[in-house]
Order: sequence, then C-alpha cells, then structure tokens
Amino acid sequence: MSVKLSKMMTAAAISLLFSLNSGAQQLGGAYFLDDFVYSYEMNPAMHDAKTTRVFVGFLLNDITIGAHTNVGLSTFLYPKPMDSNPDQKELVLFMNEKVSYDEFVGKLPANDIRVNPNINLNLLSFGFKAGKNGFFSFDSRLKSRTKVTVSTDILKEVKSGLEFKEGSEINMKNLDMYTREYIELAADYSHKVGNVRLGIAAKFLMGLAAADASLKNIGVKIGDDQYFATGDINAAVSTTMLGFPAGPTYDFNNIGFGKVGFSGFGGAVDLGVHYEAPFGLILSASVLDLGVMSWKNTISGEASFNNTLIEEVKDADANYYANTLLHLDRSKEGVANMEMLPMTINAGIRYKMPFYKGLSIGVHGSYVTKLNAFDARVGLTLSPCRWFSISGNYGITDYGAAFGAAMNLRPGPFTFFVGMDGFISKFTPQGIPVNALNTVAKVGILVSVKTPNEKKNKK
Repeated sequence: MSVKLSKMMTAAAISLLFSLNSGAQQLGGAYFLDDFVYSYEMNPAMHDAKTTRVFVGFLLNDITIGAHTNVGLSTFLYPKPMDSNPDQKELVLFMNEKVSYDEFVGKLPANDIRVNPNINLNLLSFGFKAGKNGFFSFDSRLKSRTKVTVSTDILKEVKSGLEFKEGSEINMKNLDMYTREYIELAADYSHKVGNVRLGIAAKFLMGLAAADASLKNIGVKIGDDQYFATGDINAAVSTTMLGFPAGPTYDFNNIGFGKVGFSGFGGAVDLGVHYEAPFGLILSASVLDLGVMSWKNTISGEASFNNTLIEEVKDADANYYANTLLHLDRSKEGVANMEMLPMTINAGIRYKMPFYKGLSIGVHGSYVTKLNAFDARVGLTLSPCRWFSISGNYGITDYGAAFGAAMNLRPGPFTFFVGMDGFISKFTPQGIPVNALNTVAKVGILVSVKTPNEKKNKK
C-alpha cells in the first residue's frame, strides 16, 4: 500500500519539479545614487546624460541577484542540548522530539511558505550621447523570475505525526509554481526638453523556459489498498531543452537533453519621465515591461478529483500516474500560449539640499503585477563629487522590512558599483544564511567616458 502511494507522490513530484526550470528584482536603493550609468533600468528617461558621454560593458557589467523567502534555515533546524553533554548544543531537525509542535508551528508563516529567487544578468550593453539632448543605449540581458508558494498545513501534519496507514488522510491547500527565463534585447532612447527628460525602450524577448504548476485543495484518503483523491492539478512547461523518446506518451523515466533553442517570443516597451527642477527637486515615474509573450507548451496536463477512487494498477510506474492521471497529451505540443508580462511600476522623488547639493533625501516605490511584489524605500545620499556617490536606505517590502546601501565609484574611464537591499547578518559556518531572506544584490564594472566637467570649463 505504501509503495503505491509512494509511486503516486513520485509522479506528482516529477510533474512539479519538472516544471521548475518571478518580487521586485531591481535594486531599489540604486535610485538614490547620483551619476549612476544604469539608472535607466528603472526608468528609460533616467539616462546619465549629464555625466556620461559613452559607456560599454560585457558580462561583469551588471549582475543582479534577488532572493526572497519568508522562512529560513532556522525554521527547520534548532539548537538543543546534547543527550551526552547537556552543556553543549547540537542542531536537530524540526521533526526531532526535542522540538515541540508549538515551537515549530510558531516559526511558520501564518498561511503560505513563499520562495522567490530571481536573476538579471546583463550580457552586453553600450550607450552614447545622441546630439545635444538625446541619449541612446542598448542592452542584452538574461532574466529569470521564479515564485513558489506552498501552504504550511502539510508541514503541520508531518510534525503532528502523519501516518501512512488505513484511515489516514493527507491534505494540502495549495502548491503554486511560476517561472520564466528569457533573453531580452532592449534599445532605449531618452530626450531632454527643458527640465523634463522623456524616455522609451523597445524590447524584443526570446523565451528559454516557462513553467506553471498549481495544486489546489489536495486531499488523499487511505483505505484498504485503495486511495481516494480530491483536488485540482494543472501543470504546463515550455522549453526545447528537454527531450523524450519517441512514442504516444511522455517517458518520465528517460528524460534527456533536447536542443538549445527558444520556446517563445515576445515584445514590450518601457515608458518613463524624469523632471529636475532648478531648486533641487527631482521627480521620476516609469512603467516597465508593458508587453506580451507567446510560449509554445511542450507539456501540459490537468486533473480534477472529487473523492475519486484511484484504482490499483499492477506494476504501475510514475509514467502511468503522470500521463494517465494528469491527462498529458503529446498531440498538444506546439500549442501557443499568449500572456501579459509582469509589469513594474516605479515612482520616486528626491530633493537636493539647498545648502549642499551633494546631500539629498528621497523616496522610491515599485510594484510588480502578477507577482504582487512591492518595495517602498526612503534614502539618504552623499555625493561629494562626480566620481563618488554613496547612499543608505530603509525599505518596506512584501517580505518585510530591510536596510540597504549602494555605492557608485567612477575613477578615470571606469565605473564600479555595488549595492544591497536587505543585508544578510547571520550565516552558518558553511556560509549558508540562517534566517529568511529579503535581499537584492547588485554589482558591476564597466568602461564609461565622462563628459567634461562644466564647472572646470567655465573656469
């Protein structure tokens, strides 16, 4: 009996993990930096046309990594006195009898566990002044956005002593997975009219992989060698990089490498406006990734159960459960699926102090649709000269509060920047973060030729 249940759970795990091939993943603190080359990533109207004449970067020029979770290693591991030596402590798993049910459940989120890793890697970028008031830039980026949500009820059941025996019932409210990986080619142009700079970016998108999986109100009742299932399952994955042997159904026991290629194409635009008043007030607003993507679903399946008897099948394997119960159909390969991209809305305000222009304060906020991610920050910036700017900020996000800092250093023809929103303060001896993560880190180095200093020219 337990063998059959294990096969069913293996099939579900294969279907879900197979789909795992997107939080605000920009560095919010970068908004507060002065003379920052990549400001236009947050707003196409924020080209650094005042300081930068031309720039070029490759591979190491702009790397952004985000990691957001509402649980950490400390949720599942606990320091407890050793049996042999109570004066010393050892780390034990949450299932250990030394960890009480209330202690473990008290560390779980109220509803769902959320994990949100993201990557933005700039492969190549360059930009230059176009005439007196214009600026043009081009970027090729690799982007990855993932979001996984799992209800905590299954962990509570496990801790309370879940048993796989006749009469037992296993329940899980939901498990949702969303991921998108694609290459983005973006051409940006901004133009200054008076104190206002307007910007627009046109983007061409080439999809590498996309996956969605959803389990809702899943329940399994265990009878006498019988299983009764309740719930809804939907799964879809699009990628050319997975290969299956020829046949009428998918063979999950023999998954191989397919081919390097694109599984979707799309387009988007960024729109932005940036205003700088003579008395030091700066206003900014933008809409990013306003567009669509078309994916070809290579695998998709769905199932709906209402206390349905899952019949015994002799020697049934994971392929039977995945293909039959999830209704996977190879004839659906190549079916296109059009979707709107998660859109990011940014808005910010800064004020440069009248007694010292190198000191400024500001507020910036962003919101990502579909992912329901938000980030609001207040920041303080010190920029004593054109080649150095440093800022600190405090923010509130959908994963909680976070401190951040960023620095922009531009000696000679080079630019180096580094920043982090949400510091990681505690690690294990192996370098693994202990607590929940709410972090975006950004670093880069590139060649940038500055414009002549107007003040020196006047002298």
